[in-house]
Amino acid sequence: MAAVVLASILYNLPRFFERRVVLTSCDGVLVPRTEQTPLRRSRHYFLVYKTLCYFVFRSVGPLVALVVLNGQLVRALRAVRRRRRRLKKPVNSRGATSSSGGGGGAGENLTLMLVTVVTVRLSRSFICPKYSTF
Repeated sequence: MAAVVLASILYNLPRFFERRVVLTSCDGVLVPRTEQTPLRRSRHYFLVYKTLCYFVFRSVGPLVALVVLNGQLVRALRAVRRRRRRLKKPVNSRGATSSSGGGGGAGENLTLMLVTVVTVRLSRSFICPKYSTF
């Protein structure tokens, strides 16, 4: 968790240097207003930080992470189901195994439901990005 906090601080740190407060006189009263710094007006800064970093860290990066993690969850669920099926096969008196039905646990069903919900949301965001709320 410390890594996430540190990464978010480092990612947002340049934003504090994009604007500065300037006091201007309006009818003898000092009025604070903000103006862009040379950093914010820099074309390279805008291209790298505002466009590329936004694309990687706030758009594509989280989607890729969700796809990878969902894939790992599905593989783990399949492995657990195979292991459960193998362990639930009862042995009869002659040493032969007979198959019996074995359903998954509530935790597996909840995990599968979560994977399904995230997959539907991902599909929806690719089909119609306007309604993406990630």
